[in-house]
Amino acid sequence: MQALAFQNHMQISSLVLALVCSIQVLANTPPRATYTIQTVAGSNVVSDGGPASAAARSDAEGVAFDTGGNLFVADANDHRGKIVPDGTISTVAGDGMPRFRGDGGLASAARLNPPYGIAVDGAGNLYNADLGNNRIRKVTSGGIISTVAGTDRFLAPRNVVLDAAGSLYVSEFSG
Repeated sequence: MQALAFQNHMQISSLVLALVCSIQVLANTPPRATYTIQTVAGSNVVSDGGPASAAARSDAEGVAFDTGGNLFVADANDHRGKIVPDGTISTVAGDGMPRFRGDGGLASAARLNPPYGIAVDGAGNLYNADLGNNRIRKVTSGGIISTVAGTDRFLAPRNVVLDAAGSLYVSEFSG
């Protein structure tokens, strides 16, 4: 297991497990009922605009939910951040190529190297541990990317977590 996230949205409790080649959801509807397992992303070769369950196998290093119940995935192999709002997968950040590029522009045209841990704040902003670039990057709800911390502060940041007050915590590979 690479990452996990818990969601309690609209009387549905879900635990998302990001495995090396797929993302599976243990859904509990209503609470305290029997859990069912469903693969929601990562099985074949479909990309953006297709069903997430048929999306290319990925290396999901991070998963997070926003307040609307949308699932975000940090796909390290594809160098992209993706969203699965209604079963359809689409790219939120990254053009699929490694390196660093794009601050101040559209997140979908930016480069991530690779995305790892992710978190979403109450305003819908996505925070990403950009491992190879030694940065924490933010994608606004409007789709603009920027660096909020890095490069001399981190060595391979792996995970980000937001607390209830909106403070951002970062874990790094060797720090």
